[in-house]
Amino acid sequence: MNLRLRAGAIAGIGATLVMSIPMLLARRMGYVPSLPPETIVAQFGYGSAERPGTPLNQVLAAGAHLGFGAGCGALLEAAMSKLKVEQKQWPVLGMLYALGVWGASYMGWIPSFGILPPPHDDHPHRAKLMVVTHLIFGLTLGSLLRWLRSRSARRFEVAEAVGA
Repeated sequence: MNLRLRAGAIAGIGATLVMSIPMLLARRMGYVPSLPPETIVAQFGYGSAERPGTPLNQVLAAGAHLGFGAGCGALLEAAMSKLKVEQKQWPVLGMLYALGVWGASYMGWIPSFGILPPPHDDHPHRAKLMVVTHLIFGLTLGSLLRWLRSRSARRFEVAEAVGA
């Protein structure tokens, strides 16, 4: 795997972990009835569709969510490698990207498969939570990608200076 794509995947996993904190807190506090990753996994026939909150579903949902986040991170890194955008703008671009992922998912494929209703018909707290957590994902993803890129640039400069 290309080093930049690997860095994007790592940043995507990190951003997914960060966005998952408010999601898990919201579920634990009863703010939302369920979390989409668990419902998605259950609807695709993994674990128990009747009880999406079972430990098996939670483990499968966490893995699927981290994998999806890794893929989104790699995709954004690939795009950033091609775009001529200043790195200081990456966190904002990450947020815009994450809103696009949210829209394509929650207004696109998720309701198309009958997994959850579109946001305007869904539980109001879940719809708001998903927008906010995707913004957190995007901000974190853009920031991590910028940080990883600056670290790799410094390593390249050091390697060049020592003649490696």
